[in-house]
Amino acid sequence: MYKYLDIHTHRPSEDDVLSIINLRIGETPGKNLFSCGLHPMDIGKISTDKALEWITEMLKSQLCVAVGETGVDKLINIDVALQKKVFEHQLMIADKSERPVIIHNVRALPEILNSLKKMKFRNPFIFHGFTGKPETARQIVHAGGRLSFGKSIFVSHATRQTFMQIPTNSFFLETDEANCRIYDIYHEAAKLRNINLNELQKIVLENGRQIIESLAHGIE
Repeated sequence: MYKYLDIHTHRPSEDDVLSIINLRIGETPGKNLFSCGLHPMDIGKISTDKALEWITEMLKSQLCVAVGETGVDKLINIDVALQKKVFEHQLMIADKSERPVIIHNVRALPEILNSLKKMKFRNPFIFHGFTGKPETARQIVHAGGRLSFGKSIFVSHATRQTFMQIPTNSFFLETDEANCRIYDIYHEAAKLRNINLNELQKIVLENGRQIIESLAHGIE
């Protein structure tokens, strides 16, 4: 039985960790659960049509449990309108395949929330690597989203404050590309929430079960 859920990572899973490995365009799945999507920074590396075909093909696998990461990043030199268009294409794919979406957001919350509303997206969505303030988190939760926290809970006052205040059923934990272990993030998160580690593990695993049906078999 798994003790930890790492909702978004680029590293191989450890024995007691249920990891969702994020695949970028061109990467191949292994035996782990995975998500796949066209990251904003990868737009233009191959044609959008081919990228969307690749995502659709990957979603045929039962191991593919989410679309993403996808979203909008205002700090990269790619047209925001194009990023939104590509993001919305992936929302359509996620909707048809009944998968949640892992969202990459850099200074583009209004644009992303607008796209989610425009597309009438009803599947779960997770803003990964969240580092924002409590007010921003409240906007996302109010829109029906969840947040995933990583290494920033060690160093960012705003992130720590947000994590302490967010509703129990609205958060996940992740390693992403950080040079730290998911165990360390869980221990720090338990301290911030003032709960014991076992309770935190149960909360995150239950949150995973609620949004990703195929995770239930791995969690039980």
